[in-house]
Amino acid sequence: MAKNERMTNDERRQQLLDGALRIIKRDGWDAVTRDAVATECKVAVGTVNFAYGTIDALRDAVYQHAIDNHGDEDLLRVLAAGLVAGNDVAKSAPTNVKQAAFALMM
Repeated sequence: MAKNERMTNDERRQQLLDGALRIIKRDGWDAVTRDAVATECKVAVGTVNFAYGTIDALRDAVYQHAIDNHGDEDLLRVLAAGLVAGNDVAKSAPTNVKQAAFALMM
């Protein structure tokens, strides 16, 4: 991407999702805040707000990403955390994916 070229909304959302995932893997779920994601991605907090609206919407996006990419053990651990927390998106995962996530916790 050229220096003065702006990201599309989808590219920005992906950048923020990737930042949230890095924070989760490094520091755990409790560290995922708007401020932390903004700092990780070197953007303003308002950018996180604009892209996702709420921190819950960002978390839902993380869980959906974990479902869609469940071959990654780190993402299965993220999904397991969502299942334990009772997140609706995490609970919507196919049974075999939920079983794989829970198997990593044992």
